[in-house]
Amino acid sequence: MTLAQQQAEAAKVRAAEAAKAAAAAKELAAKANADAKAAATAAAAAAEDAAKAMESVKQARASAAAAATDAAAAQRASASADGYAQRAVSDASRANVAANTAASEAAAADAAATEAEKDAAAARAAADAAEKDASTARGLADRADQEATAAEKDAASARGHADQADQAATRAEEEARRLEQQRRANALQAGSDAPGGGGTALTAEEEELLRKHCGQSCVDEYRKALADASKTIMQWIQENGVEVLLEVAGYTDLKNCFTKGDIEACLWTLVNVASLLVVIGKLPAVSKAIVRVGNGITNFLEASAAGKKTLDRLRKVIDKLKKNPACKVGVARTLAASAENPCGSVNRNALADHEFDQANEIVDELGGHFEGQTVGNSPGIDGHWNGKPTSLKTVQPGSVNNIRALANAMTNANKSARKAEITGVILFIKAPGMGKAEVETCLRAAQILEEGIIAKISVRAADGWVHF
Repeated sequence: MTLAQQQAEAAKVRAAEAAKAAAAAKELAAKANADAKAAATAAAAAAEDAAKAMESVKQARASAAAAATDAAAAQRASASADGYAQRAVSDASRANVAANTAASEAAAADAAATEAEKDAAAARAAADAAEKDASTARGLADRADQEATAAEKDAASARGHADQADQAATRAEEEARRLEQQRRANALQAGSDAPGGGGTALTAEEEELLRKHCGQSCVDEYRKALADASKTIMQWIQENGVEVLLEVAGYTDLKNCFTKGDIEACLWTLVNVASLLVVIGKLPAVSKAIVRVGNGITNFLEASAAGKKTLDRLRKVIDKLKKNPACKVGVARTLAASAENPCGSVNRNALADHEFDQANEIVDELGGHFEGQTVGNSPGIDGHWNGKPTSLKTVQPGSVNNIRALANAMTNANKSARKAEITGVILFIKAPGMGKAEVETCLRAAQILEEGIIAKISVRAADGWVHF
């Protein structure tokens, strides 16, 4: 209830009370005739009160009018308030929807933030791992760079050794040619017409010893070597149809040409100084004969020299078999070297056939014990001789260039041991197609021992061992 309404109600109450008072006054006036004056006074008072009441009524009406105005305003305000309330409800609803949406979005944002934090942690872990990988990669790159630098140095060193070996081989070839010419000259000047110097045939006993030691192939090898070493210059001239040269130059002068480095030039010199009467009409045949000598004489001389080397080698084997029958053990060799087994011992393990044969030859002639590697194709070495790392190489007889093949064998052994990081290696080389003098020349020219990988080189030449 508004203030105006409350005032109107109060006016009504006072008006009712005034009416009651007036009625009471009249009653009192009627009853109190004796006290007329008092009644008149009371009436006057009542009238006055009535007048006041009327004023109050007037004021109440005014208040009621004002209250009505206020009520109308209140109704309008109430209507406005209702509109505002409805809009407020609508706004509250929209606000609630927005709040719900915001809450959902906040929850999603929180979830996204959680995932983002997880992703960030994973990213940090990945970054740490990447940094570690990068660090490892940098370390590997540094090591690779160091190894590349070392490899370049090794390559430069290898090229230097290869150049040295090539130069040494060239010098050794020249020296070998000189020595071979000297050997042929010595053999021919000693009265033999065979550049190989000839030899002696096997006795029945010697043939049996050789056959038991290394088979019929050794006997056949000896016989062929004897035939090659015993063939004379005259026999070769007759076999190759160059007798016309005997008509132009004497046998002695012709034989001397076979000791020269350039045989063709020597023969042409003989033809040029010969009598014109002798040469006329034979020059085409002489020319063909000289060309034939130039094409074939080298093979003849090399076969003679190889035959001589083989005879010397097999003769030493025979002499040793005669003096020490205990060495006739073949491949059935005991493992323990002892006084009863002076030829030494070999434990084959993973040695290949040719390596096993070479190891047997080593202990046959040098004694000791050879222990083959337990794994085939082991890097660096092939086994141990008397406990020392050992490499086995072979220069095949009949090589186009024996000296260069020997130099290559030394270089390959050195390279293989260096790669395996093995030092103090003893290198045994089997070179049945080379003589000791030829081997010594090559070894003196080589500088491979200076590197320290190969400690010692022993070469089994056709005519014996060369230790360097």
